[in-house]
Amino acid sequence: MRLRAHCRNFTRLRPLGLRRGFTFVELLLFSGIISIMAGALVGFALVSNNISVHNEVVSEVEQNGDLVMQRILRTAKEGGRIAYPLSNQAGNELLITSGNPEKEILFYLHGDRIAVVENGVASFLSTGEVTMDSLSFLHYGAPESVEGLSVVFRAANTAIANSVRAGQYTKIFRGTATLPPGGCAINADCTAAPFTTCCEGLCRPSCGSCTSHSDCATGNVCCVEGGAATCKAAGSCATPQCDDVADCPVTASSCDLANCNYKVPTCSANACTTQIVGVCPQCSYCGDGRHDPFKGEECDDGNGVNTDACLTRCRFARCGDGARQPLGKNGAAGGGDDEECDDGNANDDDGCDSACQDENLCSGGVPDGTRTGDEQCDDGDGGADACDSFCRITVCGDGTIQDPNGRGQSEECDDGNALAGDLCSPTCLTVTVDECGNGIRETGEDCDDGKRCTTAGQPCQFDADCPGVWNLCRGANIDGCTTPSGCTATQTPESTCNDSIDNDCDNLIDCADTGNCPAGTSCGSNGRQCAAGTCACPGGQASESTCNDSSDNDCDGAVDCADSNCNGLVCAVGKTCQSGTCQGGGGLSAKSSGSFAESCGISECSWGPSVSKIDASDDQYAQTWLDCGGMRTCNVNAMNFGFSIPLGATINGVEVRVELGHTYGTPTDYEVRLIKGGTISGDSRAMAGTWPLADTYRTYGSPADTWGLTLTPADINDVNFGATIRADGGVDADGDPRVDHVEVIIYYTE
Repeated sequence: MRLRAHCRNFTRLRPLGLRRGFTFVELLLFSGIISIMAGALVGFALVSNNISVHNEVVSEVEQNGDLVMQRILRTAKEGGRIAYPLSNQAGNELLITSGNPEKEILFYLHGDRIAVVENGVASFLSTGEVTMDSLSFLHYGAPESVEGLSVVFRAANTAIANSVRAGQYTKIFRGTATLPPGGCAINADCTAAPFTTCCEGLCRPSCGSCTSHSDCATGNVCCVEGGAATCKAAGSCATPQCDDVADCPVTASSCDLANCNYKVPTCSANACTTQIVGVCPQCSYCGDGRHDPFKGEECDDGNGVNTDACLTRCRFARCGDGARQPLGKNGAAGGGDDEECDDGNANDDDGCDSACQDENLCSGGVPDGTRTGDEQCDDGDGGADACDSFCRITVCGDGTIQDPNGRGQSEECDDGNALAGDLCSPTCLTVTVDECGNGIRETGEDCDDGKRCTTAGQPCQFDADCPGVWNLCRGANIDGCTTPSGCTATQTPESTCNDSIDNDCDNLIDCADTGNCPAGTSCGSNGRQCAAGTCACPGGQASESTCNDSSDNDCDGAVDCADSNCNGLVCAVGKTCQSGTCQGGGGLSAKSSGSFAESCGISECSWGPSVSKIDASDDQYAQTWLDCGGMRTCNVNAMNFGFSIPLGATINGVEVRVELGHTYGTPTDYEVRLIKGGTISGDSRAMAGTWPLADTYRTYGSPADTWGLTLTPADINDVNFGATIRADGGVDADGDPRVDHVEVIIYYTE
């Protein structure tokens, strides 16, 4: 208190020329500067993140490609001899002899990755983050002269979640190596007895008159008998036949489709033979009983059972895989892994906990007929119907048959999972036993790779397993196993083109069957016809906009002014559609904008200078600078339309037509509003749904919609009147919305 009293005796002096506080304008300027700096920092962070992801992708492809190329060229230089391709020929495999028998090295393309076989063991050279194709080897020259190898392949990145799409970075790698003369230079280079003599670059027991079959006349082979190689008729050459695989007449690998074995040629015990190094990529499939790690299989027991340690999708059973294993992954009761349920996730409090044990969601422990708390349902009885005794909605895959279940499905079976490949389909329909095409390799079958959905390609057993329109379940013949389609033809050829059924079993439905349902064929109501493989309205208008041609242009059954879409549109000279009839006294004016700008908030995706390209429908786009997934774009503002509405007129409505589209991602509308007096105003008319891939006009508002504003002719004629659109980039990282044209239509009466 004394300090405070003493302070009262002092007079505060203010330095001359200084004032206290800030003016309101200065505060606004300061706030604006801070906002701009924050936006710049966020934008920089987003750009930096995109650059970081791009650099990671480029680095992965570059490193994989360089390492694979180095390994191939180094092995070729250090190996004894190129056995395949033959000299001055090209091939898609490289077989190198190491200078010692029975130690060949093979490089080849297995699926979309380059593999190597060494000492009879196959392995990948590249990581799973990179795919490779177009592998080719050119072998030129000969061991006794200048011999070399040229290699070429293409590498590309795989998709990374929602950040990077597959193939975003692709590079072709090329390499050349000049090989040392022969595999040996002097006898001292040959140390593996009895191959201690250097013969034209190859270690042999002794030098004969030939080193390979190509040295011999047609019909003769280079036969290794008695320690020296000589040319003999093929039929008179007994074993030993070879000292090295290069002596063998066949030096290219092959696939035994009958057994799906990938075979590599070799010289073993002086006899030309082959060794099995794995399964063939073209005939291996999940469920064939052959474990193929190159296809990503963790296991493959081929038994068509999802309640044991290996699922029909070739993954080891584990809690959270969506398939209930009553005995757990160890196949024996007890051990703490027996599953009571498995809903395919690791969440608690949803009826099946993270340890795959049942959770009773009933508030009082038993159903009482009133849904409360965490209950998914409560019908009071707990029977085998839509709601079980733990107050959970019953579903296909819960292990109990319901007809119908809580999702409205009629179940014929329920084996505790919704997976294909066993005797109960993903939609709980019973699969026929001993049927070719049920996905289970049964007695008498060489194979059974099941069926696939024609659209998405996922395993299925019935059409009901394939969601979506025209997505059918058909036999898959993609891997050397011939499976019947499972379709029964009722028409040959297709003659009914409007029933959504593949009547002739050619995997083409209705208008998609262009050979039998050609353009012009009736396919729907109100005059719809087949055109370019789809059922379309001949008028070509999604919403009636031509209102004076006596045609139903959008096939909704209403013509011209009788169609509510024509309300306010011109139907004759000096007349517009009003209340379903063509009447005089109205007006319409449609204009494109004359000035363009964007306005941005913090962390919004910019359109950049391209925003000026929305003045006409000319395929010159306003397009975002960066992939805008997970972000909203800045506002595209179109103004100065040059309207000259009579000052005494009444504004009835405003339509904004925006031609828009996208290439990647899932962009959607976020905001579509009018600009009145230079200020974004009124109600938003944003629509639901992803923007189309092809450029398409979307119409916002209507002839009777003023967007929640009171509009006068002076407002409309003002250079600062216009429209604005803002997009949501969607959840995919590569969202790229684009806008081609913005047009505004004014409906008025005088």
